[in-house]
Amino acid sequence: MSYRWMLRMDSPHICYLYLLAVRGFCYGAGVLPDRSLVGVIGGSVTFNRASAQPFITLEWKVNGTTIILNYIRSSDTLIPEDGYRDRINLDRSSGSLELMNLDLTDSGQYTVTILTPEAVSVEENTKLEVYESVSSVVITPTNTDLVEFNSSVSLSCSSSGSPPLSYHWLNGSFVVTVSDGVQFGDGNSTLTIVSVTRYDKGPFSCSVSNPVSSDINRQNLTLTISYGPENTAMKVIPSDVHYETGSNLNLSCSAESSPPAQFQWALNGTLLSNKGPELRLGNIQINQSGSYSCWAHNTRTLRYQTSEPSEITVLGVLSSSTVEVLSSENPAHAGNMVTLTLSPATQLQSGSWAVGGAQILTWSGGQQAVFLSHNGSASVDVSMGTLTLTSITVVDSGVYVVQSTSPQLTATSNSL
Repeated sequence: MSYRWMLRMDSPHICYLYLLAVRGFCYGAGVLPDRSLVGVIGGSVTFNRASAQPFITLEWKVNGTTIILNYIRSSDTLIPEDGYRDRINLDRSSGSLELMNLDLTDSGQYTVTILTPEAVSVEENTKLEVYESVSSVVITPTNTDLVEFNSSVSLSCSSSGSPPLSYHWLNGSFVVTVSDGVQFGDGNSTLTIVSVTRYDKGPFSCSVSNPVSSDINRQNLTLTISYGPENTAMKVIPSDVHYETGSNLNLSCSAESSPPAQFQWALNGTLLSNKGPELRLGNIQINQSGSYSCWAHNTRTLRYQTSEPSEITVLGVLSSSTVEVLSSENPAHAGNMVTLTLSPATQLQSGSWAVGGAQILTWSGGQQAVFLSHNGSASVDVSMGTLTLTSITVVDSGVYVVQSTSPQLTATSNSL
């Protein structure tokens, strides 16, 4: 058997007094498990009741003491507290509460207490955490001008927004992870790269998130990493084994380097005054033959590298009409040594000498072969083609002819 007494007051506040007598049980209260919500400053959240039990009165409060509103269903009377009057909406059928224009101070434990038609009090709790959105993400480096293998750098990511904050780093489109040369600190907000390489230049981006939002730096960070020179190489145009006197040659040098390398040229290991990526040799002469190389220098890394050398051999004029064979002694005297040279001096890499139609010797590739008739009494300079005759006799008299295949020429001496 139950009794209900109602006291009505004609005033802005209506009060109900309930008196219940239930056989074996007078009053019951249920507490439902806590739930959690998150909200963002300036946003809104809705507290939905976990149960669908009907109610005759409802009260919302926060942190156990601060009342937000009271609602009496029978008279459809809503009584909000002044601090919430313009920030709340109540769904009168379900009892759900919408709280708008959130602020950090709205974080707390929200409790709804209902009285069911059976006069049972049921309480439900929901925890609300209000966060400031993440914004203004900025990356700050300790240094932006670095030298490969020599420098280390730390990047710090900062932002506005409520903690807890999570940080993720990207180098271009690749996720940055911990490795031998990569370290994270301060909850991943700091990225340290030890002994940077050219591939660590970026662009770097930092993504920051918290439970309600995420943001990324608006301007990616690109580091300047100096490296090289490496793979220094020289090219000769035109490319050939030998060159004629008077030829024009262009030598060019390249290297992988940042900033671009500076170049200087060397002949037989001795630096020339010529600088720059190109060396032009115009009207080249025999005395310019030798081993050419280029030296690359990076003014930022202070490193040098030398190219592989290129041999340039100038053989002299190729016109037989302008080449003479001169004798060191004319007329020659029996028993003396006689040398036959070309004028002007011309490098001959291969060829043969003959006298009166009879072969004396041949040479090629640094080797010579002397015919029996002159074995032991004739030799040749295998680079210049100069013929030397020792202890000449009367039978050595005659007109001497040199024929060269590199370069192509034939030259004849006066009668010896």
